[in-house]
Amino acid sequence: LLISLLYVARLRQTIPSSHSGVGSEFRVFVSAIILAQKYHTDDRYANKTWAKLSGLPLDDINTMEREFLQGLGGRLHVTREEYEKWLR
Repeated sequence: LLISLLYVARLRQTIPSSHSGVGSEFRVFVSAIILAQKYHTDDRYANKTWAKLSGLPLDDINTMEREFLQGLGGRLHVTREEYEKWLR
């Protein structure tokens, strides 16, 4: 979960003035969790499972994941130094 929050912080630095609708925080956080789980674990959930867990349509999950990853410029790697600095 902490890596997910770091991804959200990165996205906010990349797109600081993004305007979102009601409930968009949930979608952003779900997207961050999906990407963190896929990048940092070998046992990955399929997007169909994420759709069931989140209650969001599968098409939305696919779009959210793609757009979030693009917003990060594909940068999912987190160094130990960056992680420890971010925690402080």
